[in-house]
Amino acid sequence: MGETGDTRRHEAGGGAPDLLQDARRVEAGHQEIYRIQLELGDRIEQLRAGWSTADAAGFYRDYELFDGAIERIKESLDLMHGHLVAAHRSHHPAKADR
Repeated sequence: MGETGDTRRHEAGGGAPDLLQDARRVEAGHQEIYRIQLELGDRIEQLRAGWSTADAAGFYRDYELFDGAIERIKESLDLMHGHLVAAHRSHHPAKADR
């Protein structure tokens, strides 16, 4: 979320940040991470093929750590998305489904 233009505009008094746009960015990031996670998961056996048992076990152990960390990131992104949508709805009750 390196883009802070909306936030700076709000802080300078130039209008509220577009919370739904930020929620969409968070959702898009979640979807991209999920896509990469699935692609890597589908290729695990290909990546491990031909390795020694110890090397393959080490790779798989580290992949499991990576996969667990990605799950936690996705959970955090879901929470952030929910907060952004809720904040938008509280600021714009008539436009909640925009």
